[in-house]
Amino acid sequence: MRRRVAIVRLSALGDVIHTMPLAMALRRHRPRDEIVWISQPEARPLLDGHPAVDRVEIFPRRSSLRRIAGALGRLRALRAEQLLDPQGNLKSASISRVIRAKRRLGPHPDDVREWPSRFAYDEHVAPYDPRSHVVDRYLSFAAHLGAEDLSVDFGLAPTDAERAAAEKALSEAGLPAPTPVIALQVGSLADARQWRPDRMAAVADALSDREGHGAVVVTGPAHVEDGRTVAGLVSRARVWDASGRLDLRELLALFAALAERRGSLLLSGDTAPLHLASAVGLRVIGLYGSQPVGRTGPYGGEEDAISLEGDLPCVPCRLRDCALAGESRACMERIGVEDVLARIRRGP
Repeated sequence: MRRRVAIVRLSALGDVIHTMPLAMALRRHRPRDEIVWISQPEARPLLDGHPAVDRVEIFPRRSSLRRIAGALGRLRALRAEQLLDPQGNLKSASISRVIRAKRRLGPHPDDVREWPSRFAYDEHVAPYDPRSHVVDRYLSFAAHLGAEDLSVDFGLAPTDAERAAAEKALSEAGLPAPTPVIALQVGSLADARQWRPDRMAAVADALSDREGHGAVVVTGPAHVEDGRTVAGLVSRARVWDASGRLDLRELLALFAALAERRGSLLLSGDTAPLHLASAVGLRVIGLYGSQPVGRTGPYGGEEDAISLEGDLPCVPCRLRDCALAGESRACMERIGVEDVLARIRRGP
């Protein structure tokens, strides 16, 4: 019998990526089940066509009351045998109650993000190990349902056409295969979790001097000027400034193409692109100043994440603004260029 299983994982994009191994485990456990994923619009490019997702239902992030009411109506009409809500906050719990499901499975009451959401579920998974990665935490939902194969597979891959387009773009930018490339993921330079632009550029130049690396700068649409600042500071490496030019599928294809090039890597803070790159096999050097490596480090590559846990009493604080008096980004300032180069030289 084919059952319908609903996964409620609305946001953020990195957390959506972390939940994909759960969907893949459910697909392996009961291949004939229909898996419906309820998410926000920004994740749709990665969910449409995903091998473990049969249907995507979008709940609008910010919209008119009319559109929200329409989305709630569609979810109300969605009947499921099982509903899984690994997000565990008030918003996801509220949507979980809208959907008509015979079984509603959520995090353990001690692990929900806002305590009222614990009442939205009929069943709870076992308490999370506080040292565990979020990927493993979400896989505990599959284990609760009887799945035995909990191997981690994100199910993400570009199409052949997308991969070819990425290689063409790299070649036109003067970075043809097999040139090794360091991708620099740049967020808001005002964010305490962002490394200094001159240091990112210095790493790219040092790799160019030693091993002939090129560089590509990538950002989201809101941080184009920040990306241009970093690209402008790269003085010796050949650099492609792709700030704001790549959509999510193009970024996926770029990372997958670079993963095939020996020596290529991504340098990034704890962002969705870091997890996207890690999911397709690109080596990632993660800069985890205020973020907990054990919980959200690049899965399977946590040894390449640089963290100051133990060096500062406030790390990991998970804040966007540094709370230490007189310092704007205490933990990130303490990560030097040589620290990053030493980690790169150590090899994967």
